[in-house]
Amino acid sequence: MRARKQEVATLTSAINAAKKEMDRVSARLGQKQDEKRAATFDEDDETAVVIDEEELALLREMKDLKRGYREDFDRLKQAKLAIADA
Repeated sequence: MRARKQEVATLTSAINAAKKEMDRVSARLGQKQDEKRAATFDEDDETAVVIDEEELALLREMKDLKRGYREDFDRLKQAKLAIADA
């Protein structure tokens, strides 16, 4: 039981850290998109969407963070169920 509670605490910390990192990456992505819009002369013309290397790296990082977040969250739910069943 003690080990499960420790696991819950560890997973909760990991989930909170992942959420903060996701928020940071999301803010940076928003900033990049705003910069891209500001650099565009005609904002109505969105036919040519170009993603630079930094934006692509941020999108990949966000995808990885989300996957890790979901995995940790699922493990957290299982750990909480195990505690409730005990």
